[in-house]
Amino acid sequence: MSDAELVIGGCLLRNCIATGNTSQVWEVTQQATSRQLAMKLLLPESHRSFSHKQSLKHEFKVGNSMEHPVFLTYHKVEVDRDYGFFLMDYFRGTNLKVMMASDRVKIHARLNKLIEQLCLGLAAMHDKGWLHRDIKPDNILLNKGSEVRLIDFSLSSRQSSAVTRMFAGKSKSIQGTRTYIAPETIRKQRPTIQTDIYSLGVTLYQVLAGNPPFAGKSPSDVLRKHLQERPYSLTATDPNITPELEQFVFRMLAKNPKDRHASANEMYAEFRSLKPFKEDVHEIAERERKELEEKKNRAVDSHLDSRADAERTAAGITAPVRPRKNPKPAPEPKETPVAPVSDQPAQTPVAPATAQPQMPPGWQPGMPYPGMPAAQPVPGYQPVMPGVPGMPAPPPQYPTPGQPYPQNLGQISGMPPQMPGQPMPGQPVPGQPVAPPAAPQQPQMPSQPVPGQGPAPQTAVPPASPEQPATAQPTQQPEDPDAPVLDDFDIV
Repeated sequence: MSDAELVIGGCLLRNCIATGNTSQVWEVTQQATSRQLAMKLLLPESHRSFSHKQSLKHEFKVGNSMEHPVFLTYHKVEVDRDYGFFLMDYFRGTNLKVMMASDRVKIHARLNKLIEQLCLGLAAMHDKGWLHRDIKPDNILLNKGSEVRLIDFSLSSRQSSAVTRMFAGKSKSIQGTRTYIAPETIRKQRPTIQTDIYSLGVTLYQVLAGNPPFAGKSPSDVLRKHLQERPYSLTATDPNITPELEQFVFRMLAKNPKDRHASANEMYAEFRSLKPFKEDVHEIAERERKELEEKKNRAVDSHLDSRADAERTAAGITAPVRPRKNPKPAPEPKETPVAPVSDQPAQTPVAPATAQPQMPPGWQPGMPYPGMPAAQPVPGYQPVMPGVPGMPAPPPQYPTPGQPYPQNLGQISGMPPQMPGQPMPGQPVPGQPVAPPAAPQQPQMPSQPVPGQGPAPQTAVPPASPEQPATAQPTQQPEDPDAPVLDDFDIV
């Protein structure tokens, strides 16, 4: 872009300050005087519209008629075939919308000057017979020196007298920003001084609370709340706000225009007589700043201590234990409850019964069981028939497991001799206590040890003495009707 393209109306365009739907605001330098000014320039699309050109001329007319410090000074307007613009003073400041997003505390600190200058500026504008009709944070400028400027008169109109409002009827259209529009404007009634007071009340509410009083999911929902709902309490949002300031703002937001202030001068006088905040805003901001600084220092100290502990641990040194700031007292020892003494003797726990092997149905003692190894023949053994001369004697036979000894059992070949006075196996010994009969148990197989027990001890059998013949002693045992009767055998 060449220098010729940056020069419009004898002004050099330096910096674009803001861009709207129909125009832009530029910081320019007037070539003839080298003064820094602000230029409101129509966009090429808007320059083709006759209504936008008329609106630009109307805004310059209203602004040029104002002579109060709250308003900027307008110098020149020009609308030709190529461009449409006007020149005004350049004000180095930021609008309230941007300032609220960045630092709302600064606005609270300058709240007194802000409200007072806006009230005096509106009073001067109303005295001139004009209504602003679009008061909102975007159109209020504030600089570091707490100077205020009210801009944008594109929707401004002349005040209507009571007679004019009576015969004029309702407006044909609704003009204004929905968030800051007055209820009577929504009903298409003629605007009044109270219309500007309501819009200023919405702006002050947003400055104090951080959000506008009414918001909705749709534009129609916002308009309905302007007509019906009451704003949320300011003191509940910020406890530092005094009830007097809340009452002042809520009076500006009254649904009925007659319940609001009668003029901007009355509003200015009421605000001067009240205290907006309970505590100085600067002191609160300073206290919050110190608390934030201490919080950051504690975070840095904790980080450094963690690094030091990690270095000690890596070097094999135990990190010191930091004392707690508020140590909790040690809990008192609790008394262990003593169980009541019972007169009943203590019961000895009974060991669980050992699992017995499962035998097939119909199994009898002496019968082979599944898995039992078959009997192996003895080398050199020949079967013999009893009573046949020349045949060897048969091997000794013993009662099967679980079969009682027979009454007529004599000397059996292969059994140890019975000493005189020695009881037979299973017979009680005189002078010793008789053990109670044991519970019947399943017989254990020779090749399967009892679960949970070791191998059965082997009983040494003394050799038979040739000097004393063994005599079998009859035992007094009940006869088993199912047991077979054994004949006597001779000793070979």
